[in-house]
Amino acid sequence: MKFKIVNHLEKINLGFNSNNKKIVIDNLNSFFVHNRNTILFQKHPLGFKYLKLGNISNFIEFRLHFWINTNEKHDVDLQIHDHSFDFESFVVSGSIINNKYEIISSGTSKGYVYDVKFRNEKSKLILNTDNCYIQHTESVKINCGEFYSMISSEFHESINDENLTITLLKITKSYDKTARVFSPKKLSSLSSFERTTLTIEENLKLIDKIIELTKFKN
Repeated sequence: MKFKIVNHLEKINLGFNSNNKKIVIDNLNSFFVHNRNTILFQKHPLGFKYLKLGNISNFIEFRLHFWINTNEKHDVDLQIHDHSFDFESFVVSGSIINNKYEIISSGTSKGYVYDVKFRNEKSKLILNTDNCYIQHTESVKINCGEFYSMISSEFHESINDENLTITLLKITKSYDKTARVFSPKKLSSLSSFERTTLTIEENLKLIDKIIELTKFKN
């Protein structure tokens, strides 16, 4: 799948670097208008739809997350996670509550941390640590038009605070960090999830909503 980028991602990156939400919104709108017929969203195990917009270098990639208020999480017990990359995020629409956690080792606890391995659009869980628990450290609400950032090793859970929430992520990749997820229970069978593509009708519905929302903000 190839997109007509036309420097949109480079300009979006400029908007991130300068915290200029107008540059981000204008060029996100242009990206979706130019690529309306080729964009294909996928379902993510954390319950949102997502799209990889593209890379501007070997290390920096942009992704869009689209939450709608439906119960589409792969497993409600597998929502607290960290990442294989650092990221900055911009809330295009709606709002996000970002709950942060710390993993605490304890010989009497029955919590588990699993490594998340990605291959061919599938994610597979492999046991990393047992005898641990989570401790909530912070909750932050990020509103529409605001930027925030996370480092790869921070465990967190992002909750869409409105019926419809869209976030744009600028990802800085690392080749030596494995994503992890916390589970309050030991998985009897190691979970896997295939990131399936939405139908043409579902795609166009999301795309047109994004175009509508970003055009309104111009």
